[in-house]
Amino acid sequence: LRGLERLKHVHGFFYHFFDASTGARTWQSEVSCIDSAIAFSGAMVIDEYFAGTDVARRANRLIDRAEWPWFLDCQDTLKWGWRPEGGFEAARMEEFSESILAYLLAMGSSTASIPKACWDALRRPVSRYADDFPRMVYTPDCSLFAYLLPLAWFDLRDRYDAYLDYWSN
Repeated sequence: LRGLERLKHVHGFFYHFFDASTGARTWQSEVSCIDSAIAFSGAMVIDEYFAGTDVARRANRLIDRAEWPWFLDCQDTLKWGWRPEGGFEAARMEEFSESILAYLLAMGSSTASIPKACWDALRRPVSRYADDFPRMVYTPDCSLFAYLLPLAWFDLRDRYDAYLDYWSN
């Protein structure tokens, strides 16, 4: 946590690549929404395991400084990255993927959350199987990693919305 605290950050988010000894950005990498979300997810685990301790307080400070609305860039879906040389990257997190990790964290933020309508803005590609098969939403690149990564931190049993039952999916 001390190492993460000293990393250079922008609006609370981390660069994709950084120098481990100085914490500074390297290789002109982007500030990464998804990589930051993964770090924040690890901090959530730390908070739960070390509840009520200084370690948990440090983890929460890291999570709480993230300004999630900034990564919306005045739209309804999060951007993947930002660079000081050119601003936000064109690509948005607008399809069902590992990005749901960032959306769940951003909507649940106690300090700088995004509107719940952002969840509805995600495109969810639906499988085209015969009628006797359940409707399934899949990741655009059919990557199992991208689909399963958020499940390392979020238990989606008995979680469903207007789109699907996420556990069955």
